[in-house]
Amino acid sequence: GSSEGAVSLWDWRAETELKRPWTAHRPVPEASGAMQAMAFSPVGWTLATAGGDRTLRLWGAGRQPAFSNHTEAVSCAAFSPDGSTVAFSAEYAGPTEVYTMPAGGGVPHRCTYDGNARVIGWTKGGKILYSTTRYSTLPNPQLLLFDPATSTSSVVPLAQASDGSYAGDTLFF
Repeated sequence: GSSEGAVSLWDWRAETELKRPWTAHRPVPEASGAMQAMAFSPVGWTLATAGGDRTLRLWGAGRQPAFSNHTEAVSCAAFSPDGSTVAFSAEYAGPTEVYTMPAGGGVPHRCTYDGNARVIGWTKGGKILYSTTRYSTLPNPQLLLFDPATSTSSVVPLAQASDGSYAGDTLFF
């Protein structure tokens, strides 16, 4: 992403821009502000971008982007393992929280009420990995898992782990 709100795909080996049938390939006139996050869907050709223009955009081959406007910045996008849902962090109704939205577009759903919540990714079982300072005994972020099926969060029992990634069932931090 660029500070002008444009999205380009590059082949870093050839140092050339890729030409794909993406609507996202060209600058978006209504976009402004720098891109804060980008995430590719694990299935199909869908790209989520989040940025300082207070918008989460879902791009796909040959279609106009679906988007959700917020009152403040949107950041930290990640697709679910099946590609059906995108999780993101936004200051939609006050502090930064975790939200989800169908990958085809739609109304965002607030998942957390923790404050300062930052989406990290998903587990293969469909839980959202995120960080927040709410449950930490130190002034450091703590990793949590949010289960969309039960709308519950649980602390990942790793002291001072604030970032990570799942590979199968293993959490790397």
